[in-house]
Amino acid sequence: STGAGAYDYASLSATLTVTVQDDDEIRGVEFSTTTLTVLENATSTYTVQLETQPVGGAVTITITGAADGIAASPTAMTFATTTWNVAQTVTVRAAPDDNSVDERVTLAHAVTGADYEANGIAADDVVVTATDDDTPRLRVTPTVLTVNEASDATYAVRLHTEPSGPVTVTVGGTTTLVTATPPALTFTAQTWETAQTVTVQANEDDDATSEQIDLTHAAAGAEYDNLASTARPDVAVTVADNDTQALVLAPDPLVVVENASAEYTLHLKTQPTAPVTVTVGGTTPLLTLSTAALTFTASTWNTAQTITASAADDDNGSDETVTLTHTAAGGDYGSVSASLRTTVSDDDPRRVTVALAPTVQEGGTATSTVRLATQPTGAVTVAITSDNPDVVIDFQPTLTFSTSTWNVAQTATVRAARDLDAADETATLTYTPSGADYGGVAPPATSTIALIDADTRGVTLSTSTLTVAENASATYTLELDTQPTGGNVTIAVTGAANGITAAPTALTFTTQTWNTAQTVTVRAANDDNSISESATLQHAVQGADYAANNVVADDVAVTTTDDDTPRLDVAPTVLEVPESATSTYALRLHTQPSTAVTVTLSGTTTLVTVDKAALTFTPQTWATQQTVTVSAAPDDDAANETATLAHAAVGSEYTALDASARPSVAVTVRDSDTTALTLSATRLTVPENTDATYTVALDTQPAGGDVTIAITGAANGLTAAPTSLTFTAQTWATAQTVTVNAAQDANAVDETATLTHTATGGDYNSVSATLAVQSDDSNQPAVT
Repeated sequence: STGAGAYDYASLSATLTVTVQDDDEIRGVEFSTTTLTVLENATSTYTVQLETQPVGGAVTITITGAADGIAASPTAMTFATTTWNVAQTVTVRAAPDDNSVDERVTLAHAVTGADYEANGIAADDVVVTATDDDTPRLRVTPTVLTVNEASDATYAVRLHTEPSGPVTVTVGGTTTLVTATPPALTFTAQTWETAQTVTVQANEDDDATSEQIDLTHAAAGAEYDNLASTARPDVAVTVADNDTQALVLAPDPLVVVENASAEYTLHLKTQPTAPVTVTVGGTTPLLTLSTAALTFTASTWNTAQTITASAADDDNGSDETVTLTHTAAGGDYGSVSASLRTTVSDDDPRRVTVALAPTVQEGGTATSTVRLATQPTGAVTVAITSDNPDVVIDFQPTLTFSTSTWNVAQTATVRAARDLDAADETATLTYTPSGADYGGVAPPATSTIALIDADTRGVTLSTSTLTVAENASATYTLELDTQPTGGNVTIAVTGAANGITAAPTALTFTTQTWNTAQTVTVRAANDDNSISESATLQHAVQGADYAANNVVADDVAVTTTDDDTPRLDVAPTVLEVPESATSTYALRLHTQPSTAVTVTLSGTTTLVTVDKAALTFTPQTWATQQTVTVSAAPDDDAANETATLAHAAVGSEYTALDASARPSVAVTVRDSDTTALTLSATRLTVPENTDATYTVALDTQPAGGDVTIAITGAANGLTAAPTSLTFTAQTWATAQTVTVNAAQDANAVDETATLTHTATGGDYNSVSATLAVQSDDSNQPAVT
């Protein structure tokens, strides 16, 4: 103000504060969306911006709440006063997982800075849903399986996604011919991706037809209930039949002596699917048969039927050969035929006639019958030799015929020696005559015999079960049952698991070392738990005739013997606690449990207490020591107290441990009180010819009985009454009064005495206290 007047306004001023009320929109945070869907293993975005320009600085929005594989980037955004209305993008990513469950999280947005924070502005949440890209289904490999008859093959089954609970897969579609082991498989959230093996066994039958079936799979449990058929593949199983339709003729070839007859038999090699008629042809006027057709059914197919071949006499001296044809019709034998070479042995030419069994089992015998076709002019010897060293003439390798026995068949026994391999062989026997008019007869007679090997290819294991101590090893051996043909045989060892290992993992057998046992060393690793582990070691056979014949080796079931024993580790087991104080001891498990274990404490008293009644250990915290605090309460006596704290364990392998495995803690409470006598005075003055008193009490409650205090030392006219005091465990703290009297005397001297208080009984033996007493003499020295 300026100007003049009654008052001077030149130096006066005033201030008016003006507030501008902003008419813009209210402070807030704007989101492009508050719900967001993102595919697993992909990303999605949303944007954030402020609704008003911040005042007083920048505004920061911090994003929290990311979880379950869902992450947001960036996790913080800053809006300046110049960029407040520029939308910022948040990228949300969903990580892939093994399950088929959608995850959901809520992203929260905390607002800080400037006037937004001052006004408590809150931002919306964004709900994020991760759509899972996994679909529950069974993974079956292979889905096409060929199994040789009387053998087996395997396929594997596992889950495609991690289940939320146990899943059971049941194998269906089996028959009496085809079985599956095991019939059901169980998968858990821990074992869902571990393939389990199903063994398909094809049983032997009599027919020659390959069968086909489909093994189905039904799943139950968690998300695997009611799977579509496309999610649970079948396994198409073809049983490769090992039988071949054929006509079995014996003997083959057939020799019929001119003007005589011989028999041979015929049967089917496999069971037909319908009745089969075999028509016999190829006869000539020289050779006729007893029947022209034979019929076999599904029940008589392997019953040999006999046909008699008759040879007529002729005038020439030559042997004739006739091929008898056998043509089958009906069932699955429509295209099967067989020929029988039949020799009509002329009764005139010189030759050796032989009939030999068609087959001989390895290690067994067969017979060969030999005769001459014509009467010799003298003795004739027929030597029989074999071109196969495994086939020998075991009896009568040389036969002698006379002029009278030339046409009497003689028998030679043919023996097949055992060899080391499993292959079938053949041998040709040669019959060479000599002597009389048979010398130089060419060619010598021959016959062929099939050697059926009796050995079975296989692998011999020294054991099928093996127990291995933890942190140690054990062994077993393998060797081949027969010498391999066609190369080496390799056996791969698989199935090691659960800390169980096998070495080597592959064994090679040659044609020279096939029967030399090779050793597999199995080692069990050390672990912290007390559970025995197990594994099944499998042996895959490959190479040479062993692979060609699908030889399967047995498994070895391995079980470990755990060297850890569940027990409680308690330290120390002897504990001293001062009265009115605390001490601690530690407790932990000695081995890792399979489930949670609770250890409860007992044995406390009114004097000895603990800070916790139970301790819990999990498979993750079992080795972490937990502390127990022991408190000792004060009491009135001076004796040390004791208590024994016991421990009981419940859970997994720790339930009902022996006493030796759960040590107790012996607690001694070290008493802080001292046995002593309390006198109400340490010095007492008694006027002459009067009384004075003092009191006596115990400092602590006596233990072990009553306490008696004897008062001695009264003298010089000073007396005390009573001279004995008794205290019990109930009256120990009640002071008792002693009266001291000073007798009148004639002198003027103050008299003195020392009263001694000696305690006996209980824990007060040898405790004492003294009191100095003086009489205050009433006489004064004077002359009268």
